[in-house]
Amino acid sequence: MTSIRPKLALIDPLTLRGREFLHLLDGHSTFTADLEYFHTSEEDEQQIAELAGQPGVVAPLVDPAVLERFDAVVVAGGDRSHRLAGLAGVLPGLDRTVVVDMGGLEELLELTVDRPLAALGVL
Repeated sequence: MTSIRPKLALIDPLTLRGREFLHLLDGHSTFTADLEYFHTSEEDEQQIAELAGQPGVVAPLVDPAVLERFDAVVVAGGDRSHRLAGLAGVLPGLDRTVVVDMGGLEELLELTVDRPLAALGVL
């Protein structure tokens, strides 16, 4: 799954946490070249915004199983939605994907904190 450049998914990049995360990535082309965005709001429409200095499209996270093709997933949203509940349902199957929950959502807490780093190839 791992390519030369890691594939990174940012969930809810238009939140304050999402924008701060993008700011941290600014200047690190290693990550931003393979960065994709998804949102978990209840709306089914794509969101259009300036992301990392470029125009970007944020697609709704319709099928959370698409996240298995990423090396890392960063969840920047903090609002509960049916899309985040769907993400919580597929997290146990993403055993080779690093998942970071910046929002500290109760639904994701056990699934992100208790994931053994050795199983992810980090240790």
